[in-house]
Amino acid sequence: MLGEWTQSYKYTQLTPAIAELSKVLLGDKTSVSDRFLAIRQWLNGWVFDERKQPINKPANLLESRLISAQAIYDSHMSSCGAMVTLGATILRASGVAVKLIDGAHPKSTNHAWMELYDTDKVGWAAYDVTGYGNPDTGQIDDAYTKHAECHDWSEIEPALQAKYQQWRAENT
Repeated sequence: MLGEWTQSYKYTQLTPAIAELSKVLLGDKTSVSDRFLAIRQWLNGWVFDERKQPINKPANLLESRLISAQAIYDSHMSSCGAMVTLGATILRASGVAVKLIDGAHPKSTNHAWMELYDTDKVGWAAYDVTGYGNPDTGQIDDAYTKHAECHDWSEIEPALQAKYQQWRAENT
């Protein structure tokens, strides 16, 4: 049942480079929450350290979500959707079951986060890699609104395209 949430898909395809990155980042971490915190810390340092590479912000919602984890890593893309895609791929490489979540919270009408299956707590828990969640744990609160959950953004691509078109019509 949980195996489907640990597999690679179109945008969360596991590559040798990301598999190696997962080993380096998560090798000694045993709990799901420790693995998540390691990913969040690494992603936020990697994304926001312009000394390493200029920050690559996506042009829009579609570019943020409809891009492979390897392309995100190679281009140093910074967005909630990109961070979730890359984080989920790294976590799945270590055996963690991950759902990608599309939704909203008070600071963003288009936001992405992830749900992880925590074997210690025996259930799904929602985490935000961007820093909007709880500063200590990354877990989210009821201010978040889930619109869709998926294995991979390709499953909800038509809905994401419609959401982007609606936003574009309202903002141009």
